Amino acid sequence: MTTVLPAPIACTLGAGGYADRLAWTAQLERSSLRAHRQDGLALVLDYAPAAESRVRDLVAHEQACCAFLAFRLEETPRTVRLTVTAPAEAGEALDAVFAPFLTGAQEVLPDQVRDEDQGSRPERGRPEGGRTPGARRER
Repeated sequence: MTTVLPAPIACTLGAGGYADRLAWTAQLERSSLRAHRQDGLALVLDYAPAAESRVRDLVAHEQACCAFLAFRLEETPRTVRLTVTAPAEAGEALDAVFAPFLTGAQEVLPDQVRDEDQGSRPERGRPEGGRTPGARRER
């Protein structure tokens, strides 16, 4: 009888590969991460839609070196959501497990507009066209 053991809770990248991955991930987070939150054993990351191919690359690379993590990718017109789930055995080490996904993360406020979003959304509090509802047009 063959026993299948779960993947070890460890990244298989060497020191150089790990440093390169952290730098690449940090750049992705700085340019495209809109929001993040931890929900138990899951880390939920919301990226700008324009980052979809880079987020897919991230998932492919991480699946190869961190087989103990589960990845779920959801796309909508407004966001690319990546949910990274750790096994229960990683419970005490969650901060260390999730840290590489947040190396370039900044505190993201709900109404904060990222650089790549400039021009794609109306000014806060104003609809498309720049007029506030109920405002009188000057003649």
